[in-house]
Amino acid sequence: MEQVTRWEWGNEGVAFEDGHLLWYEKEGASRFASGAACEQTFDKFLENGPQYDGVPPEILSELTKAVHRHMAEAKPKKPRKPK
Repeated sequence: MEQVTRWEWGNEGVAFEDGHLLWYEKEGASRFASGAACEQTFDKFLENGPQYDGVPPEILSELTKAVHRHMAEAKPKKPRKPK
């Protein structure tokens, strides 16, 4: 089962990138006035919540679960002690 790594709503979105979240605005009719992006670490997201207001609750819930899952998978596993 493929995991979702990009969510979009309206003219905005967030995606998993190389070790962080990328919050972005899609380019609109006026390229000079749209298309911004900003990075946020997974740790900062879990500490402070989303970088921007207005994220739909269902997307925020999915994103939070995905970040927790990613962080759990990324943690180095402790070697077992031999018996």
